[in-house]
Amino acid sequence: MKRISTWITCPIIVIGTAAIFFAMNVFTPKMSDDFYWQFISGTSQRVQSISDIFRSIYGYYMATEGTDLTGGRIAAVFFTQFFVMFDKLYFNIINTFVYIALVLLMHFHITGSIKRINYFLWAAINLFIWYFVPSWGENFLWLTGSCFWVWPTVIVLFFLVPLRNKCANPEYNLNVPLSACYFFLGVLAGLTYENIAAGVFVVLAGYFIIKIIRKQKIALFEILGMTGFLAGFVLLIIAPGNFSRLQGYEVVQQYSFFRFVITRFFITTHFFLARDGFLLTGLSVILCLELLLHQKKKISAFSFLYILMGVGSSYSMILSPVFMERAFFPTSIFLIIGFLNLFLQVEWPQMLKKHLKLFTILILLVFSASLFRAGVAIMSVHRGDTNVVGRHHGQMH
Repeated sequence: MKRISTWITCPIIVIGTAAIFFAMNVFTPKMSDDFYWQFISGTSQRVQSISDIFRSIYGYYMATEGTDLTGGRIAAVFFTQFFVMFDKLYFNIINTFVYIALVLLMHFHITGSIKRINYFLWAAINLFIWYFVPSWGENFLWLTGSCFWVWPTVIVLFFLVPLRNKCANPEYNLNVPLSACYFFLGVLAGLTYENIAAGVFVVLAGYFIIKIIRKQKIALFEILGMTGFLAGFVLLIIAPGNFSRLQGYEVVQQYSFFRFVITRFFITTHFFLARDGFLLTGLSVILCLELLLHQKKKISAFSFLYILMGVGSSYSMILSPVFMERAFFPTSIFLIIGFLNLFLQVEWPQMLKKHLKLFTILILLVFSASLFRAGVAIMSVHRGDTNVVGRHHGQMH
């Protein structure tokens, strides 16, 4: 009977989550850069086909004359320009599936499986995303923001799935055709976004260092995945559009490189502290100490790597002249995964286990009030109230 109840409850929870997220997308209109990406970069010609998108990406990547927005984020630009060609309803539907995919992938990386969804963990993931992503509206509901942040993060988490499996089970492997496909997935992961890719680079470096220290054999798919990622990451970093964009910032022109890095280090550290990065990292360290010193448990290497990936993705922004709130998105996601992964390994007092449902109900009540306020803000924006645009696109809770 309990198993039947679980099979009924889980789909209802997933569908309910999707319905709420879809409704919030429906009442969020196109805005800001959405209108810019309706045109081929550097021209007044509308994007009307896939070939137009590739032409636009070329101008964006190479910083051709007349192009306002430039850089190397090829995958993000492709997603954005593809969806601005159509009615936003199509994006609303697909974006909802992408959000559910993000939560499922986070669940997988936390537990190592999605065969049986833990609905308490499902609720925790959604609540942590809601409270710890500092620019929830910009990242999830804004068309350009979601295509630039959420979609690339989903690609990266999907790319890390085989490595997560390999770390948990040394016998895990991919056949030759799938290994070849993994190379191209690696390229796509490398082409996502600078600080997302930087976090993955740190993880891959740590992953292979651990394998070398342990003298473990490196599989073909691991080599091809790493090679593909590095190829994509290099293409992302060396884009002429990146250098063109950076030269537009006064701080880059005025400061020496050393002074720039030192200044940005302190600014990034302040941002990391202010956006709960230090809180999640600190709590994760405490859990590590509890597991290792008191409960005498062996911790999987990936438990550490998630935290390392979150910190790495944040501090890679030292090399950027600006650190917008929406750029903190991958840091939040990676740190949430790391914290919840460690949280589930700790043997908590019986009292906490006994009253888990009561704590859950209390948290959901608090969340419901926050969700209601966000709904009011979204409806206000939908009616054209410009006074709440800032709240809507930033922290809406």
